[in-house]
Amino acid sequence: WPRDTVLFDFQIEAPHVSLTDLRWVSPAFPAMSGSGTLSARSESGRLTSYTLRNLHLREGAQRVDGELVALDDRIRGIGVREMNVTLANVNLDAVRGYVDSLPFYGTLSGTLQGSGYLLERLKLTLDWAFADARVPGNPVSYITADGTVGFDQQAGLTFYGVNVIRSAIDLGT
Repeated sequence: WPRDTVLFDFQIEAPHVSLTDLRWVSPAFPAMSGSGTLSARSESGRLTSYTLRNLHLREGAQRVDGELVALDDRIRGIGVREMNVTLANVNLDAVRGYVDSLPFYGTLSGTLQGSGYLLERLKLTLDWAFADARVPGNPVSYITADGTVGFDQQAGLTFYGVNVIRSAIDLGT
């Protein structure tokens, strides 16, 4: 491994944590706080995994609950594996630091499972209610789907074999 490589292998159980205190992991973490268990492990000189269990984060009306393994790969970027979270009123601006090409503005509520890398492809299963902040009255659209999604600065949001199981999309959106 290169000399400037820092390797991790630790576990922290935090009855109270602020993601702003963990911006050394990722500077784009939103300003949410809560509780959870964090285990960090360097899987190689280029890949560190951060296992988050019993995760309960809040900021105002926004909530994120669940578990996931966050991946920090020096070549592939940020990713997730075994993600299983429930969202409530999460402002999409909270994830824009990771996916700046996201073409939506508003809040999400519902469930999200998945694995993959943000700048490559993510295999996702979701059941969401999206409140569209760009349309007067913030109409809510609903979608249940599974498939693969890619985020690219030039191509934007790209869908690969996404199966829409159920939807009710507000025409304003």
